[in-house]
Amino acid sequence: MRIAGWIKFHLPLFGLSLLLLVASAWPARAQQAASWPHETIRIIVPYAPGGLTDVVGRTLSVELAKSLHVAVVVENKAGASSLIGTEYVAKARPDGYTLLVGAGPMAIAEYLYPKLAYNPGRDFVPISLIAQNGLVLIATNSGFEPNSVAAVVALAKMKPGAIGVASFGNGTLSHMALEKFSFEAGVALMHVPYKGTAQAMPDVIGGQVPLMFDNIATALPQIQSGKVRALAYTGAARSPLLPLVPTFHELGFPGVEATNFYGVFAPAGTSPAVVSRLNEEVARIFGKTEVRQLFLSAGAEVLTSTPEAFAKFLKVQGNQWAAVIRARGIKPD
Repeated sequence: MRIAGWIKFHLPLFGLSLLLLVASAWPARAQQAASWPHETIRIIVPYAPGGLTDVVGRTLSVELAKSLHVAVVVENKAGASSLIGTEYVAKARPDGYTLLVGAGPMAIAEYLYPKLAYNPGRDFVPISLIAQNGLVLIATNSGFEPNSVAAVVALAKMKPGAIGVASFGNGTLSHMALEKFSFEAGVALMHVPYKGTAQAMPDVIGGQVPLMFDNIATALPQIQSGKVRALAYTGAARSPLLPLVPTFHELGFPGVEATNFYGVFAPAGTSPAVVSRLNEEVARIFGKTEVRQLFLSAGAEVLTSTPEAFAKFLKVQGNQWAAVIRARGIKPD
């Protein structure tokens, strides 16, 4: 009876205390959002410097520093096909001071890695889509004879599994495009993953690995110099940078359409007010004519969005790649 009486007396007081504690947290969170930003913002790029994801991060950092009047720095945390840097942000405090520039693997990783240390849909809040671009299938000019997709397919059917195709990492869009092509063409190709384009390109140029699906921005200088040949483009339409290069759709492989994307994320739990402000800043920055032209010259189309539209986009992309992963039985290397 004494225990029952104690509970009867104290439970309402406990409930009231809990209610007051929760209520007191709301003004603190609102105050934090209102005072944001007042310290250095870090933009994590989960790839090595030099790629288009890095360009997105550095463009964002320069422009945000101007408008927010705080230091904004880029940190490259490369490794494990972007998983290391992405996990770092997933575990960061959701205070608006640690952001992620993510790309294609944000829609792929959870379906490819069964023991992923984070959940892209649960542990991040999407801020805005920024840009998209297709990939180009390139072939070395060092002793590799096939000069068309049809010739590559014919050789692959004669020598199953003998033709190496480089990618800039297991689970990246480059790898997924290869899997789509293999499936659509009905051929067996040998996947040769690297830690990035910078590591893969010398071997492709040298002929050690004759083919690669690469971002058009990094492939273009090598195409123009004659070190590699462009065979086909994975975009829905031809790239204005390579107007003579056909799409896979034109060549009879409509399923080989793959588009890389770039976007900004924050850790889940970040204040909606901060997310909204960042979304406005992204739209302003990447809406500038000179910025749009910069990305267009790199083969990417700027396409900013609301957080809600970006979330829907990620879901569609995820469903698409999940189907490819299941159909091909793709597993991490």
